[in-house]
Amino acid sequence: MESKSIFLPSLEEPQRHAEYYLDDGNVIFQVEATLFKVHRFFFVRHSELFRSMFSLPSGDGKKEEGQCDEHPIHLPIVTAQDFENFLWIFYAPNFGEYVAPVEKWCSILGLATRWEFDGIRSLAIRKLNEFPDGDIPPVDRLVIAHRFQLEDWLLKPYVSLVCRPAPLTVDEGKKLGLEDVILLCRAREEIKHREQLLDRNQEIYYGTRVNEPLIERQSVWNAVAHLLGIPEIVVSSRGNTQ
Repeated sequence: MESKSIFLPSLEEPQRHAEYYLDDGNVIFQVEATLFKVHRFFFVRHSELFRSMFSLPSGDGKKEEGQCDEHPIHLPIVTAQDFENFLWIFYAPNFGEYVAPVEKWCSILGLATRWEFDGIRSLAIRKLNEFPDGDIPPVDRLVIAHRFQLEDWLLKPYVSLVCRPAPLTVDEGKKLGLEDVILLCRAREEIKHREQLLDRNQEIYYGTRVNEPLIERQSVWNAVAHLLGIPEIVVSSRGNTQ
């Protein structure tokens, strides 16, 4: 039978984590060169992936992994900092009160998505949604949306980038990738074309341009949504989406 570990141990001598090596813990994980002794219950209860892993029997004559420091369960492609952030959900000082910066929630969302902790994934998304737009720049919102398949996050930052006067910077383009850069260029050209048509039509019918910010705003959102191939939305008079 295959071992639970699927990652070669670190060559460094592992050290016990200062906070998350618990006396009453009943499973030991090694992440990079750090040992974590925590409660297996949380992993079995909240993740089908770990539930299946823990159901595997130990090989004949082998000591069960995760029961001592010499035979921990190794977690692949994870940093000790990310795992520490993830454990904080289970061991927050004030249970149910989760206050953390954007970077920490993205770290948690990454592991929750990879390890199929659906409830924690939903929590992380909900917490990220609580941040004001200014705390997560549009480019970063798009990167997060693509990375974690958050389709309802896509439209608003696309519109922000399409409508801002300044073009994308080189660093922003590197973050987004070629596909997004091309999409944004197409959308900016489309919006520019619509604005020119609107100006001409208003001059024909009214002799001057009429200030209709809501109509223009709705047109922008719908144009970008069309280019993205996602449903159009209604923009309220306050600029909110419905």
